[in-house]
Amino acid sequence: MNYLKELYHYNSGPVQSCSFTHEQETDPPHSQDVIISKTYLWIGASKGFIGDLHFEVHHENGDLIDLLQWDHYTDPTLPTGRWEHHAGGWLLTTGQRLKFTRKCSPVTGYENNKVHFLSYIVGCFPV
Repeated sequence: MNYLKELYHYNSGPVQSCSFTHEQETDPPHSQDVIISKTYLWIGASKGFIGDLHFEVHHENGDLIDLLQWDHYTDPTLPTGRWEHHAGGWLLTTGQRLKFTRKCSPVTGYENNKVHFLSYIVGCFPV
């Protein structure tokens, strides 16, 4: 049987909300092909943050797998997250990577808050 399991986990931890774009590629944790069937993206911000947050996951070949944007201009600050189910899945062949991109664009004067980016990538090994 094909059981779903966590293939990748990305956690930026709380980071300063200065204006930035950060990209990070994963090292493949698998030694065989995998099929990505679900992705979960979550963005959080400390109370008082005002600005735009952007989080995306790309296949190594450049294809966009998932994207979450949050225009945060009011309190209370609630975390924003969602599951995306990929019908048919995304194939990652042995050795291929994912690229995580996170962007923060605070309104001037709100650079001293914290923002947080989290992702779970779930899938299975093809039979």
